[in-house]
Amino acid sequence: MTDTDFYEPLPFYETSTKYGHLLELGYENLTVFENPDYDSAIIGITQDNRVVYDYERMIEHLMETDHMSYMDAMEFIDYNTLRALPYFGEGAPLVMYGI
Repeated sequence: MTDTDFYEPLPFYETSTKYGHLLELGYENLTVFENPDYDSAIIGITQDNRVVYDYERMIEHLMETDHMSYMDAMEFIDYNTLRALPYFGEGAPLVMYGI
């Protein structure tokens, strides 16, 4: 008996981004952050096809890609990203805060 007797292995993905993986899995019309994309902060998708981001990973993304300090990244996200969420309308991405 092998492990594959219990599950179907996931296929290899051609794209290198999490957003690309979601598209390859057949998710369409997703609303995602674009500038910055926070791709490394995507942690899942809801049943109603809303992309879920992890707040701490969003901070880490800005620290790595834009060389911001922790506080600068947090302020950028709070002011520029989270305040824009109401303008996304239905299907807006969700931001999860860890406990």
